[in-house]
Amino acid sequence: GADGGGEGGGGGETRGDKGVGGRWGYDILNRCAGVPESSCHKKEEESIPCEPSEEKLVRTLEVLRVNLLQLQGVDHAAQTFGATVLFHFRMPGGALDEDLMCDLHEKDAEFPKDTGRPGAKWFLQQVDFPTALDYTMQQQKAVQIGSDLDIVVRVRGTFFESMELEDFPVDLQRLTVVIAFNCANEGVVPLRFGGLQNVAHSVNTNTFALANVWYLHPSLVLERAVLELMPGRTYPALNVTAIVERRPNAFLTNAVLPVGVLGLISLSTFLLPYDDTADRMELSITILLTSATYKLFTAASIPEVAYWTLLDRYIISNFLIMTHITINGAVIGYFDSQEAHVVLAILNTFFYVVAHARFAYGYSCARRNNAMVVLKELGFEINDDVFERYHRLTATKKPASARASRWSRAARWLPASTRLSRVTPARLSRASRQCSTTEDRLARPSSGPLAAVSGEPPRSARVHPVEAAPPLPGSAPAEETSRRPPTLRELESRGQGGST
Repeated sequence: GADGGGEGGGGGETRGDKGVGGRWGYDILNRCAGVPESSCHKKEEESIPCEPSEEKLVRTLEVLRVNLLQLQGVDHAAQTFGATVLFHFRMPGGALDEDLMCDLHEKDAEFPKDTGRPGAKWFLQQVDFPTALDYTMQQQKAVQIGSDLDIVVRVRGTFFESMELEDFPVDLQRLTVVIAFNCANEGVVPLRFGGLQNVAHSVNTNTFALANVWYLHPSLVLERAVLELMPGRTYPALNVTAIVERRPNAFLTNAVLPVGVLGLISLSTFLLPYDDTADRMELSITILLTSATYKLFTAASIPEVAYWTLLDRYIISNFLIMTHITINGAVIGYFDSQEAHVVLAILNTFFYVVAHARFAYGYSCARRNNAMVVLKELGFEINDDVFERYHRLTATKKPASARASRWSRAARWLPASTRLSRVTPARLSRASRQCSTTEDRLARPSSGPLAAVSGEPPRSARVHPVEAAPPLPGSAPAEETSRRPPTLRELESRGQGGST
């Protein structure tokens, strides 16, 4: 699989018919890679003629375009999302290479035992999606265009994503689809991705059915990565990330408002005479039980995670305040004192105000952090006016006609002087980790494919970001217009253009 079908993700068991699989495949690859014969699995009944290769030929795969054609359900409970993505790669000058053209028209390409240099169809069969729970290849082909070989992959599947829900229900999620090739960098036929500076990418927001729940940003973040499945064995990978921001209106209406009203009603028990202990206790216990019942009713819509979210902290704070008020009712009846009645009323009112002020502050910081992440990735400077107008654009769901002109309207309040050079994926990763305070903290991007699967990368599996690849020898320099940052009108055409 990784070097020809024998090991790595999608090895001889799952893809044995598409490469050099099984024990025979280990012999071929180990001997070609110069591994001592004593460490190989030998096949006694036949000898395998294979000479060690003098120099490994590293194939370069340029990324031409990536289109997010459809984004389906985003399930924060199951930590999954569905997506349909189109990838378009190119092997420059591949049509002039006889080795790459040898299996272009074959149905199932096999690893060549004599030359050790497989064709383009064999590379196409090594495509894998490490973070997919299940996926279906809707399109997978290699075609000749002039002197180049183009590879097109269209996949539809359900992918796992370790979502960050500390700021729920004001959270921003990075939904990452990882595409990898089972060609180890230390193997016989290594493969690498080219630079990502001139990649065309778009998001089709018209097919997003959850627009009332999430705001899908019309831009993708691309990042090259190295997938390390075991020490000393790495594989090339490409991370494609879409950014969605939750619309919190439903949770503010159905969870925050009722709990806040119950807490306010609980404070009204101090309006009863201080010596009316029975009525005060009856009202306080009734409100407390109502709050507990409502918490159980809304638990299904709140993500079950091992830490407290912003909404959890708010609900638990109000529940503790109501419990404290119920206990205070008994204390006032025990001491039968007007002074204790007034002091406890002021104290509980103070707790109530602090709890709601803390929630409002956390809500404001989360919104600011979300805006900072998105605007930095779009390449704009950050100021208070930008934050305010950004929130107006993303606050509520609008009809398609209004969404179509959203970014064109934004061009009027973002002057050309605020545009920065296009942000690279490496700079995005560094910028998202710069701030450590509560107010300026950024939402951390996904650490990589294995971190998304397990939540925490194991010791034997790590993802290392890599720098941008140097330009290919003999390639024409990119035009000056391709180096400038995209305008908001271009972002609009990307977001509404879909796969065109």
